[in-house]
Amino acid sequence: MALSMDPQVGAALARMVEGLGEAKPRPAVGDWRTRRENGNAMFGVWAALQPFPRDVVTRDFSVRTHDGKDILVRWFRKSGSRPGSAAVYVHGGGMLLGSVDVYDEILRRYVSASGVPLLAVDYRLPPEHPYPTPVEDCYAGLRWLAERASELCVDPARIAIMGDSAGGGLGAATALLARDRRGPSLAAQILVYPMLDDRSTKPDSEIA
Repeated sequence: MALSMDPQVGAALARMVEGLGEAKPRPAVGDWRTRRENGNAMFGVWAALQPFPRDVVTRDFSVRTHDGKDILVRWFRKSGSRPGSAAVYVHGGGMLLGSVDVYDEILRRYVSASGVPLLAVDYRLPPEHPYPTPVEDCYAGLRWLAERASELCVDPARIAIMGDSAGGGLGAATALLARDRRGPSLAAQILVYPMLDDRSTKPDSEIA
């Protein structure tokens, strides 16, 4: 039996479709640039449909990576909160799109609702930056937070790794690096529909 769309989910997705405007042609196989552009636009529309949290403040920092490059990390904190715990957040995007800027409002809502600060890592994306660059960038962000835990009022024993989709897969890989390299200890992994399996290439007619 084929899957069916829940009416409430369908109504929410319809608003996103309206925000994206006229349908665009399907990008050609291998056209990752167009997919990145369209995907980032979709995230922007999704973010705009939800309330903007006014109680979250951010600070941008620069982190030196394993290959000597500098990447952006953004610290999200709820105004008036006393951090204690914190999480490194790795954004999604199918391993080819997304950024800290694209995810900014999404992460503000997480922090506003939970009171837990997040450090978002603007890891470099494939295909321009293939493995191991993305996961090494995430690991550099984790180390940076652990080393500055006191400065940011974070308990180093209460740092988690969190991510969705591609970020969930990279978050899991970052946790493995931390384990294997005897790096910062993690209190938890919070993996939201993570990309963990590279074998999902067989079409499924029920969800086509």
